[in-house]
Formats: sequence, C-alpha cells, structure tokens
Amino acid sequence: MKKLLLLTVLLFSKTFFAQNGWNAYLAGASLPFLSGTATSLVIDKYGNKYIGFTSSLLTSPCSVAKYNIVSGFWTYYCIANTPILPSNRVNALAADTAGNVWIGTPLGLVKYDGTNFTVYTTTNGLPSNNILAIHCVGTQVYIGTYGGLTRYDGSTFYNYNTTNSLLPTDTVCSITAETP
Repeated sequence: MKKLLLLTVLLFSKTFFAQNGWNAYLAGASLPFLSGTATSLVIDKYGNKYIGFTSSLLTSPCSVAKYNIVSGFWTYYCIANTPILPSNRVNALAADTAGNVWIGTPLGLVKYDGTNFTVYTTTNGLPSNNILAIHCVGTQVYIGTYGGLTRYDGSTFYNYNTTNSLLPTDTVCSITAETP
C-alpha cells in the first residue's frame, strides 16, 4: 500500500522532495513539458530553476521551463507563447549576478530579465548566431560559438577567434572561469 501511494504521489504531483537534499521536479500528468532532451540547467540569483530543451518542433510546448521557487509553479516558454524566442532549441543557459538568465539557441542569444526577453544576433555583434556555450562572471557574459569566443559587458560584444587571439579553433563548445 505504501509503494502504491508513493507511486501515485510521484505520478500526479508537480514536485517530489527526495532524500539527502535532492529535489525531483515532475511535470505532472497534465503538464508534459519534457518535450525534448534537456540540455542545460541554471539557477538564478533568486533560486528559480531553469531547464533548457532541444526540441526543434515549432509546436513544442517548451524550450525553457522555469520553476518559480516562491510560487512553486512551472512556467513554460516556447515560440508559440513567446514569439520573440528565435528557436525552440536551447543549447545553453547561464545566469548572471544581476538576475538575468541567458539562453543560447542556434539562432541567437536571448537575455531574460525576469520580465522581458531581448534577442542578440550577428547584427548586434555576435560572430555567429549558433550559441554553443554561455558562462557568466558577475555581469560579464562569455559566449561560445562556431565563430569563436565572445565577451559581452552589457553594451559591447568583444570577439576572439583564431585570427585575433591564441584560440586554436573558432568552435567554442564549453566555457568556465577560474575563480579566485
């Protein structure tokens, strides 16, 4: 009976708190947001959790899922309900110390400030629209693309590639920073 009750709780609840401090967040029977492979996870400065997905379907119910730590509810973002998003495929997520969440897609970089979405592309200074990796140090955003590494300081994109730096390749798939 206990196993049946636990299974019922897992299948029909949105959140299940497991042992040892780990939490499992479930969509529930009526909210199938798991529309593709999860590619990235980030927690913003407020404790909200974001999951990026790789669904390429225009009808995908979710490309980014946000779990609001205060309300306990999920919010789902995709092209259908957030037309400014350039793609339903999310390659990378990162959060800066100002509270922005950065979303890397094959068609551009997106900044979400908790209310508004802003899209950046090659027309804004990126070397490539295909964002492969993102890492934030304070409010500095480092972006990995097929065109090299880019640093964004909030107003200017600084691009580094094989022709103007010591990068061995222009494909930057992963980024991390050394912390003091």
